Amino acid sequence: MGFEAKLRISVITNSLSGGGAERAINTLVNFLETSKYEITLVPVNAGRKDKIQPICRVIELNRPQDGGIFSLVKGAIQLQKHFLDFRPKYVVLNCSLPELLGAITFGRHQIIVVEHSSVPWFGRKNLGRIVRNILKIRKSLWIVVSKDLGVWSSRRIKPLLIPNAIDFQSSTHSTQKRLPKDRSRKQRLVFIGRLSAEKQPMLFLQIAQLSGYSSIVIGDGPLKYEMERFVELESLDCQFVGHVSDPWVMTDENDLLLVTSKTEGDGLVVAEAILRNFPMLVNDISDLQRFNLPQYFYCSDIQDFCRSISEYMKGDLLLALTDTFIQNLADSRDPRLIAGIWEGVLK
Repeated sequence: MGFEAKLRISVITNSLSGGGAERAINTLVNFLETSKYEITLVPVNAGRKDKIQPICRVIELNRPQDGGIFSLVKGAIQLQKHFLDFRPKYVVLNCSLPELLGAITFGRHQIIVVEHSSVPWFGRKNLGRIVRNILKIRKSLWIVVSKDLGVWSSRRIKPLLIPNAIDFQSSTHSTQKRLPKDRSRKQRLVFIGRLSAEKQPMLFLQIAQLSGYSSIVIGDGPLKYEMERFVELESLDCQFVGHVSDPWVMTDENDLLLVTSKTEGDGLVVAEAILRNFPMLVNDISDLQRFNLPQYFYCSDIQDFCRSISEYMKGDLLLALTDTFIQNLADSRDPRLIAGIWEGVLK
C-alpha cells in the first residue's frame, strides 16, 4: 500500500493576533485534520501572540506594523522563497495585506481569498481594485464568512459561504444567568477592539462622557493618542489597558459592552459576548443586524445609546439572551463543523 503525501497548504494572515479574522484562521488551522494536511501559517506583520495559538508550523515575516514599501518588498521576497521551498497546493489569503502579497508572488498553487468585511481595503480602494483584478485573472476561489457579504469590487463572482469558527474550549463562555450586580463596585462601559476609524472608538468616549459613567478601553490602534488626549482634556474617568489576548478577563458583572462600529467584519466581539451572555448595546448597522439580536440591543445614535445605558444601569432594561439563542450561535460556529466544510473545499 503506497504512502499518500499530505496536501500542503500555506495560510497567509496579517499577524498572529489583532482581530476576528486572525483568531478565526488560527482556530481553523488547529482543527483541520493533521493526518491529511501539512499546513504553514505565515503572519506578515510582527505582533503579539493570540490567545488561540496555532499548532502548525509558523513562518513569521516580522514586517513592522507601520512598515513602508521596503518592508513590503522584503516580505514579498520572503514569501516567494517560502512558496519555492514548500510548494503548496493551496494558498489561503486572509485579509488585504495577504491579498497584496499573494497577488505579487507566484507559484503553481490555487489561491483562496477569504472576505471578512463589507468594506475591505479601507482607505486604499484603488490599490484594492488592482490587487483583486490580478487575483481574479489568476482564477482565485473566493470565500465569504457571512451570508450578507459579497466579493467587494466584483458582483459577478459567486463566493462560497464558510462562517468563521470560534474555539469554545479556549474561549470560556456560560449560558447561565449573570450574577447580581455588586453595587459597591463601579458600573463601567466597555470598549473592546482595534482603535481605528471603522470601529468609531471616539464615539464610545462621547457616549461615556454624555452618560456620565466610567469606562475602560481594551485594544490598541492608530486613534489611541487622540483618545487619550480627549480623555485628558475632558477629565473623563477612562482606563486604557491596550491589547489583551483575552479581553474578557478585564471585565466583570458590573460592565456593559458598547459596540460602536460603523462597519464590521465577522463581529467576533459580538459573537463572544453572545456566547458569554454578556450585556451589550450595539450600533444599528447591517453588519451587526445579521446577529438577529432583540431590537432593544441596537442603538441608532448617541442619544439612543445614552437612553438605553440609563435604563440598563437602573435595572429597567434586561440585556440577556435565551439559552437557545446562544446555543444556535455556538452550533453554527463549531470549529469541527467549519473545518469539515473547508475540507470539502480542499478536496
